[in-house]
Amino acid sequence: MACNTVLTALAESWIAVNSAMMDGLTSTRFQVGEEGTLQHDGHYLVLANHQSWVDILVLQKVFNRRAPLLRFFLKRQLFWVPVLGLAWWALDFPFMGRYTRKQIARNPELGRRDMQATRRACEKFREIPVSVMNFVEGTRFTPEKHAGKASPYRHLLKPKSGGVAFVLDAMGEGCTRCLT
Repeated sequence: MACNTVLTALAESWIAVNSAMMDGLTSTRFQVGEEGTLQHDGHYLVLANHQSWVDILVLQKVFNRRAPLLRFFLKRQLFWVPVLGLAWWALDFPFMGRYTRKQIARNPELGRRDMQATRRACEKFREIPVSVMNFVEGTRFTPEKHAGKASPYRHLLKPKSGGVAFVLDAMGEGCTRCLT
């Protein structure tokens, strides 16, 4: 627990530096509307659209030190990103296989692996303050994906509820609020 506190403080400091660089080096300004108060020691599920790689930086800037550290599910391959992969691992970010339906149909055990990884992560998350972030579209938006999935929304892909439902079930009473 003490190690988690130290690692979380380091991560929040890193995010604060990134946020200061965004403020100082870009003309982008953020307006945040808030209809309640966040608790740094709470449990939250944050749902967001995934438009670009900047999404995570923006969400971290908005929630840093106002809510528990955002933790999100990562593709297993991202473990190998220099420095960040080890940081995500040390902070208990869950790494997922992200298998295709075809791969799971050939080997159902693959689908169970990700479910077990999610359950293990959520069990850990029950014990610490956490904001579990989920991109409900499951992937980043591109015009090609939008056309291929026949989304009824102009700027969004169809949301996928399975991952959210599984996290809520695995967290049980631990996830007390939902932010969108």
